[in-house]
Amino acid sequence: EARLTLGDGRRVTLREPATAPTAARAIDALAHRLTDRLVPTLRKAPWPSTPQDLPALQAYAAAARAWDARDWANAERAADASVAAAPTFGLAHYRLAQLASLRGARNEARDHAAAARAALLPLPAEADAVMAAFTAWLDDTRRGEALEAYAALASRYPARLDFALAHAALLIHAGEPHQAARVLEGDRWRTATPLQAIRRLLTLADAQRSRLALPEARRTVQDALQHIARDPRGRSAELGRARMLAAALESQDPSRPRSPALFALAGEAYEAAGDPLHRDYARFVAGTYDPAMTPARMEAMAAQLLADARRVGDVPIEVAILRQSAWA
Repeated sequence: EARLTLGDGRRVTLREPATAPTAARAIDALAHRLTDRLVPTLRKAPWPSTPQDLPALQAYAAAARAWDARDWANAERAADASVAAAPTFGLAHYRLAQLASLRGARNEARDHAAAARAALLPLPAEADAVMAAFTAWLDDTRRGEALEAYAALASRYPARLDFALAHAALLIHAGEPHQAARVLEGDRWRTATPLQAIRRLLTLADAQRSRLALPEARRTVQDALQHIARDPRGRSAELGRARMLAAALESQDPSRPRSPALFALAGEAYEAAGDPLHRDYARFVAGTYDPAMTPARMEAMAAQLLADARRVGDVPIEVAILRQSAWA
């Protein structure tokens, strides 16, 4: 059974009869009916079939429920179980790519994204464009390609605020913070989900900091922290990012004493998010503000962090470690 709300507000329930032996086929049929109802213009397009493996589908459903609950650890465990049962299940690989990217494991995310795309082809051109953009975004050597792809997607699908967020983040990376800020403005953001609203504020603060509008950036980060405080469940990664931004902005204020406290708090949030690389980076930066930290200890921490960043393929963190080491 699938329940959905259409654009005009009508609620529809789709059912497909099944017994235990035919459950996998019924799920596949229901998935195609759901796609036809949601995207009628692609009714005749080539969509991949779901695997005829009930344990894989049950594990994927568990991963979807955990994802909706923002329970990233259980979502990843369930998606892993789905791929173990059906190694060519493209949607499960795609979910694992998303989850790996959340914790900064970019090499792992790229592997799952590549497996997902290979398993899901042939896809309608519209869906393949989304997959191609995500794959390019995971590869730091293809940021220009990713920027073009997300700019096109954001223009074609203005209601998809996730595309707009990716577009804005890539503009900041490309040295265009003013343009990024424009992407993050407008009435369409009134429809943002709570998580999208938080990520919009954090990306806007990044843009403001990049163009040295520091008082504005501080206010925006505080706004983001207030949003997180209203519903903190599953927001640990965003809390870590917000605290890192707040700490960095505080360190740029000459009227305030240098303090490792906020960086250490960011590390705690990343710990809760299951992101050891960003946790250790936050602790490393905190150490650069700690007068008790010895140069030898800092060098050892930097060397270990660089090794970890290179192992998982997180180039932005690698660059940040080198920059912070030079400033320390």
